[in-house]
Amino acid sequence: HGERLGDVDKIFHALKSQMGEYFNNTLILTLTEFGRTIKQNGGYGTEHGYGTAILMAGGLIRKAQVYTEWPGLKESDLFEGRDLKATIDARSVYCSALATCFNLDFDFVRRDVFYGEKLIDLSSTLFKS
Repeated sequence: HGERLGDVDKIFHALKSQMGEYFNNTLILTLTEFGRTIKQNGGYGTEHGYGTAILMAGGLIRKAQVYTEWPGLKESDLFEGRDLKATIDARSVYCSALATCFNLDFDFVRRDVFYGEKLIDLSSTLFKS
């Protein structure tokens, strides 16, 4: 996993150096399609689980940070007693990213792209305006 993240870092670095000032108006958003269980299985890996992770880069990122509401790792804090609990709806991040990148009103994107779901506007928290 560490080697793969090293590859991602090289890609981001190459984009930044080759794009020059255009990188300042860029957002790169990567995500996982599933989370992982907390406990290892017999092969010392983990099983598919609930939740997701989003990794973002680019000049539109407000600041380098880990943005989360940490739920804890006690069994009582886990989703169904086995998975790290998702505390932020990933669609709130996607909706905020779309609104920021395309200079659209968050509520317009929430209503017309995300069918009016109750999402939180994270635009000013995560992105430069």
